[in-house]
Amino acid sequence: MPVKHCIPIIPSATWRRGLRLWVDGLGFSMSSEMRKDDKLIFLYASKDDLHFMLNQRVGHSGQAGRL
Repeated sequence: MPVKHCIPIIPSATWRRGLRLWVDGLGFSMSSEMRKDDKLIFLYASKDDLHFMLNQRVGHSGQAGRL
């Protein structure tokens, strides 16, 4: 069976930098997000037919995750 879709998951330790790159710089839009204790831990981003997920890097305190 051929692969039709592949959506990468990119771990991120610094959300502000990641969002600045993917959303502000490259024009992706956030279509869904998840928060834990008011901190961003996951988001789904897309632009045209391109999609990916950013998640909080395992073991990271998430201090940079407040938005």
